Amino acid sequence: AEATGLPGKAKVLAGVHDSNAALLAARGFPEIAANEATVLSTGTWFIAMRLPSEPVDSTELPQGRDCLVNVDPFGRPVPSARFMGGREIETVIGLDTRSVDIKPDQPALVAAVGQVLASGAMLLPTLASGCGPFPDGEARWLNEPTDGHQRRAAACLYAALVADASLDLIGSRERLLVEGRFAEAEVFVRALAALRPDTTVYTANAHNDVSFGALRLIAPELRPEGTLRAVEPLDAHLDTYRCRWLGEIERVGSRLRA
Repeated sequence: AEATGLPGKAKVLAGVHDSNAALLAARGFPEIAANEATVLSTGTWFIAMRLPSEPVDSTELPQGRDCLVNVDPFGRPVPSARFMGGREIETVIGLDTRSVDIKPDQPALVAAVGQVLASGAMLLPTLASGCGPFPDGEARWLNEPTDGHQRRAAACLYAALVADASLDLIGSRERLLVEGRFAEAEVFVRALAALRPDTTVYTANAHNDVSFGALRLIAPELRPEGTLRAVEPLDAHLDTYRCRWLGEIERVGSRLRA
């Protein structure tokens, strides 16, 4: 403090990784704070972090499927899973096209889901080789869509299916808060809600994420502005779509192993 001119009583706090900051922000909401819940932080990486209501045996987490145990700022274990969701979505749609989270496009993208399901279009994992719950998968399209809206909707369905698999691996249940950029992608969050009917899926105001979480390190009594929004599930037969997707993954994997 003397060398820098800071007051002698100045507090110096260490920073945290952005995903851990998102976890702190989520704990400011009463629905998440002291309950069984999972936070899915979305960006280049999608990182699912479970806040278990009781101790979890971390040795059961499949490390070979990109699961690990993170540690929160207070030293508590956080069962986690990850995949490069943002990178994969951008690879599918191309960097020069409209993204999947642009607000005016959401009604058209949601409307395109029915066409994607009717055509049987689906993307098999994995685009980011070696990452995620299907690290050995070789990405390929089935009935690849050419329409821009359908392609973006299919990319969101793909991300929701991979996220669903990752959440299962860490035992996620009851409550799920999706934060970060792709919380604005309605097809993604609504598909996730449809795939996990026993889980209440939430999104929050974008201001209640990383920066707010870091601020709560200094002032843990801070509470977020606004409330969480419960996500309405897509009105679509995603169970059938998921079963076919998983079946195709197994079929392709068996052929590669032969």
